Amino acid sequence: MIKVHRTTTLVVPAIAILGMASTLCLAAPKPLHHASLPKRYLGSDVMASVDGSVITRREVTYVWVETDEKAQQSVARLLFDRWPALGNSGHVLSIPRKAIYQDLYSQVWSTGTPPYAGIISNLITEHLVRLTALKKHIVVARSQAVQQAHLMFNEVRLQHHWKFSDAQLLKQFHVPYDLLINDLTMKLQTEKLYSSMVAARLGHPISDNDWVVVKCLYTSAAPDGVMSSASKDAARARLEALLARYHKGTPFHVLAANNEYASLQPDGGLVGPSLRDTYWPAPLQIVIYALKPGAVSEPVYYNGGWWAFKLQARGSAIGRAKLLAAWNAEASAHRDMVIVSLRRSAVIKSTVKLPPEPEITVVYPPGAHLPTLPYTQRNA
Repeated sequence: MIKVHRTTTLVVPAIAILGMASTLCLAAPKPLHHASLPKRYLGSDVMASVDGSVITRREVTYVWVETDEKAQQSVARLLFDRWPALGNSGHVLSIPRKAIYQDLYSQVWSTGTPPYAGIISNLITEHLVRLTALKKHIVVARSQAVQQAHLMFNEVRLQHHWKFSDAQLLKQFHVPYDLLINDLTMKLQTEKLYSSMVAARLGHPISDNDWVVVKCLYTSAAPDGVMSSASKDAARARLEALLARYHKGTPFHVLAANNEYASLQPDGGLVGPSLRDTYWPAPLQIVIYALKPGAVSEPVYYNGGWWAFKLQARGSAIGRAKLLAAWNAEASAHRDMVIVSLRRSAVIKSTVKLPPEPEITVVYPPGAHLPTLPYTQRNA
């Protein structure tokens, strides 16, 4: 919603204002994010094309108008995994069409890029994820994104000890609901894309049995930074001594305090849940997945040290809640990698220095440019 300053205040739908926002736009899609694309555009209105999916000036303006400065901060705060909120512009006020274009397309940041560049970059990612998910027959229903938003709001409520409803939080934070749901849809699509990538490596869909929790013992073959055959043998001897104590009754978690890798000392050497083909190197993974629950491996050498593992739990024995939390952390950690891989293989065409409407005078500094994220193929 946009407020228009007059002697009285009028409140009109944002989409109605934007219907007049560009005299250069031909048959822009309605709604902007989900309708089929029009067949024709004027070249000066097409701001980017992602594998044939067109991003228009009107779509960029729509996102910018719907996302004011407070909403940007709120969305970024709500999206705890740092998923980028749509819109990177400055203030959005009660402004006429000319002022919208002046602020969005004529200002240039100190980096030499105009405000719309960040919005285009996010929209490129959104279009690319949507198209790739469609090709792979990956479907995310709106209800799933709504549920994701509800879970996110629950975290906010728990963190601040609030009793606000979802609707009240949306009003409190001035979050553009449709853009938030669209962003969370993309988040879920990206998670499913990552799941399909892992499944391709495994040769089968991810199952509970692909998750393990292990406890580790580790001794370094180069404790002083220099490895020799003698130091390698000595490291194995130290590990075998620890295993001998285990077989005589010393608890494994007590022995883990002797780990020669500091991060393995807390929690009794516990690591996991970890997903097959994503965490452990192949030589260690072979040993781990050959174990039965409760069993302890023989020493195995890898990359400068000796390892021994106890299989603490596998599959459903880990617990549904822990598996869900582990998957969320795994997907979040690799989401950027998925985006980079998609961009490497995509054809992204972007126009440079698109002029705003004729009545706006724009003076671009010598270094001004329209950036795309790394690894894109950029063809003017």
